[in-house]
Order: sequence, then structure tokens, then C-alpha cells
Amino acid sequence: MRPFSHFYLRLRPSNYPRLVSLFGLPASGRQIETAILEMTTRLQSNPVQVIDHWLQWRAENPVSRRNGLRQALAGTADALVDAGCSRRLAWQWDIPLAVHPSVEHDLPLDDGAGVVEQVRRWFDRDTRDC
Repeated sequence: MRPFSHFYLRLRPSNYPRLVSLFGLPASGRQIETAILEMTTRLQSNPVQVIDHWLQWRAENPVSRRNGLRQALAGTADALVDAGCSRRLAWQWDIPLAVHPSVEHDLPLDDGAGVVEQVRRWFDRDTRDC
């Protein structure tokens, strides 16, 4: 995503200290996943359950720290990544952009039903064009 947005838009500066401490010092998987959840959503009513699932996925499908830091796309209320990054990508790649008005970075976690409905609309539109 480097050619499309500045680094400080792909990852908001307010998150730098927390990420440096997490990835620079020894931290447990639970500490890392808790911090990520806190940076990517504000809507979770049961964070312990989400973190437990994430820890299970993390054990089954390990992701390197370097690759983990590369993963960044945004929603409009995103406190992690500037939503303009997604707009620039859509413009550059000439693709439609669906914008959620109120969720954070983790759209499927914050509004899974809304994400499914949007994908369904894209699928329906694409199958009609065939």
C-alpha cells in the first residue's frame, strides 16, 4: 500500500507507542491480541471471547510479526488507519468502494451482518453482469 498512502495514514501516529512497546518488548499472545482488539474496534461486548478465539487462530495459523504489521485497511471511523487509504485504492484500481459510516477497523467484527450483506450486493450485481 506504500505507493498509495503515506505511512502515517496507513497507521495513525497515535498507535505508534503502543505498537512499538508490543513488538519491541516481550509480550504474551493475549497482550498482543488485547491491544489489537482495542485499536481496531470499540463495539465488542464480549472481548474475552473474541480474544480467546483469536488466540486459538493464532496458534493454528501463525503470522510473523513483520507480516502482521503490513496488514492495514480501514473503515470510516477507523482509529488505526485513515479511511482515505481505502478511497485512494478504490480510485487507483477503478473499483467501487463501500463505506460503512460508523465502524472501526475490523468491519467483520463490528458489523458482520453488514459485511455479508455488502458482499451479497456485489455478488448479485456481478452475476447480473455476466
